[in-house]
Amino acid sequence: MAKRRYITVGFAAFVLLIPLAITSTSGWIRRLGGKRWQQLHRAIYASAVLGVIHYYWLVKSDVRKPLFYGALVGILLLWRLGDWFFKRRSQAPCASPPQVSQ
Repeated sequence: MAKRRYITVGFAAFVLLIPLAITSTSGWIRRLGGKRWQQLHRAIYASAVLGVIHYYWLVKSDVRKPLFYGALVGILLLWRLGDWFFKRRSQAPCASPPQVSQ
């Protein structure tokens, strides 16, 4: 296991996907509640990164494909981060100026 780190990383990515597969039905969404289900399903981000690391460490000579997939995952994660940031920013409540009574 220590010699082949890619097995450990790949297995960790796989293990993270198991609860996501189990809880992907509408019944589980109802049981967990929307917020808790969404928090659980954010593990897909870690699983995607671990999957790319696993593939990169697995390939010995030509690393163009793992780097392509890594760039693709990076672009998609940056897109999600930007979407989250701008959505959060647009929903921020603006402070109303104090009312002056006369």
